[in-house]
Amino acid sequence: MVIDECILPNSNRLFDDYVHSKGEAGKFFEYDYKNRSTYVQRRNELVKNDFPRHKLANHLLAFNEQFSTHPKVFENIEKLQANDCTVVITGQQAGLLTGPLYTIYKAITTIQLAKAYEDQLKTPVVPIFWVAGEDHDYQEINHIWVEKDGKLIKKKFPNKQVDKQPVSDITLDQDSMEEWVEEIFSFFGESAHTSEMMKLLKEKIHVSKTISAFFIHVMSHFFQKYGLIFIDSNQEEARKIEAVFFEEMIRKTNELQAALKEQESLMGKLDYPTIIETDAECVHLFYHLNGKRELLHKNQDNMFYLKEKDRQFTEEELVNISRESPELLSNNVVTRPLMQDFLFPTLAFVAGPGEITYWAQLKLLFEVMNRKMPPVVPRMNLTVVERKINKMLEQFHLSVENILTSGVEMFRNQWLESRKNNDLESIIQETRNMIDLAHSKLRKFAWENDRNLGKLSEKNRLFIMSQIDFMERKIERMYKERYLNELQAFDTIEASLVPNGGMQERSWNIFYFLNKYGLSFIDELFTILDLENDKHHIIYI
Repeated sequence: MVIDECILPNSNRLFDDYVHSKGEAGKFFEYDYKNRSTYVQRRNELVKNDFPRHKLANHLLAFNEQFSTHPKVFENIEKLQANDCTVVITGQQAGLLTGPLYTIYKAITTIQLAKAYEDQLKTPVVPIFWVAGEDHDYQEINHIWVEKDGKLIKKKFPNKQVDKQPVSDITLDQDSMEEWVEEIFSFFGESAHTSEMMKLLKEKIHVSKTISAFFIHVMSHFFQKYGLIFIDSNQEEARKIEAVFFEEMIRKTNELQAALKEQESLMGKLDYPTIIETDAECVHLFYHLNGKRELLHKNQDNMFYLKEKDRQFTEEELVNISRESPELLSNNVVTRPLMQDFLFPTLAFVAGPGEITYWAQLKLLFEVMNRKMPPVVPRMNLTVVERKINKMLEQFHLSVENILTSGVEMFRNQWLESRKNNDLESIIQETRNMIDLAHSKLRKFAWENDRNLGKLSEKNRLFIMSQIDFMERKIERMYKERYLNELQAFDTIEASLVPNGGMQERSWNIFYFLNKYGLSFIDELFTILDLENDKHHIIYI
């Protein structure tokens, strides 16, 4: 691997200000994540707080035994019971075949930061991956993107799901998944590593009962030797540990709603975006009714209710549910970070650009719960450039930074224009002018003699001009056919580096690269993370 870096503009102004220490984004966060003393301060604060360490460790031990065999994982779980142990944590939905590349980058960043902070603090720091198993938006995770003829296409897995059913409750159709994986790899192509990858995935498929279990099995295979601990937020045993905090959030719903509204107002005054959209009565908790997640609301009479459902609860009734049946409750995007901070002594949270934007809305909510929002650290961001893509860039005298900054279309159009006859545009325009001038005499005669004939002459003019337009399109098509290979190369560059108009890490899947370069590809990625560097990494392979 050859490593380069660049600074990319980000359309998310809050994220851009946050990572480059500009503007006033920092005021929406509790700590300066770049300052090394932050983590000494945070660790010293955490050791004074109480956490359900023993209950949590027991649950994590039982849960991770289903997925991991490496002693490093269980050593880290044991460490968690010590009062001076802290965690670096990240999270993601249970994507198919691990989902987009950024899921892998989150895990790597979390593992690397945990090691770095442990070396700095001289106290144990362990990495945690929070699987958002309670999420019910299956459409977000039911596919991956593959390349075909220089274009990315979405390949969905046709698994059945009950509406609003948590992903961790979705039974995995193992035979269908195996067929789907074989189809996916047909797009990747046969390589020296294909057999190994297929064997790995088939093994994990046939020991997985649910979508989320399949995700964790694969992720654990990649990262267990680094001691990465997994927690699935939809597990009943985890909910029992969370029960006391559910109660506290239920009793403070009014304060939490007010805090979110105030934080949104503060951000709005500085023209920073807010991405958490909610109505005034939403309390940011879900109630599980007949296997479906229904969002809880609270009206002016202080009654909790489910929209479009004939179901209401008093505060005490909901508190009793949190005590006796906490598995019937779950968090949403607002309360999940709060619950995470209740369970774990969080030294730092690793987040992507979108997450950083919504975490900026939560600082005051942490204060309502008598806590401090943990340091929020951006995950590593990078683009992998294969040799064939680099050769195409060199062919057109372009750099990766050119493409990441400006996209492909502008350069594609410029290149094609440079191949056209320089006089073509003037020839076409001159032809239009000459025909229009000659035809004007005919139109003048028509209008002077008959109104209907005049109208017909105008239509006649438009028809003749449309033939010039037709000829222009035919000439354009000729050029595109003449330079078809070159234009397809531009398409391939676009699909690889800026697919779907975004970054590579948001569309491509890790198994495309593992199929070509083997499992060592992930291990090599661990060598490129510069903890002091906020630039975008470019990896040439």
